[in-house]
Amino acid sequence: MNTKPTETATNFPANRFESVNAYKPGSQNYHILDHLIQKGRITALEALSLYRVFRLAARICDIRDDGYTIDTRMKTDITGKRYAEYRKR
Repeated sequence: MNTKPTETATNFPANRFESVNAYKPGSQNYHILDHLIQKGRITALEALSLYRVFRLAARICDIRDDGYTIDTRMKTDITGKRYAEYRKR
């Protein structure tokens, strides 16, 4: 019987540590990719409050450059302010 987890989505393995091992533990890219694998989405406000990441778009660009597929969805809050929500595919 095969006990190895199967991939759940394009280049996002079921075992989250297979992919985050590409980054140094504790790095911003590590935290952002781990969050995307666990939760499926992240916004700049979440990244700032949870991981002290001020430039989420730059970290997403780094992760994309490493071959991960991440979608950007523009959303609008209750005051009309637009923001980006990043989702793993």
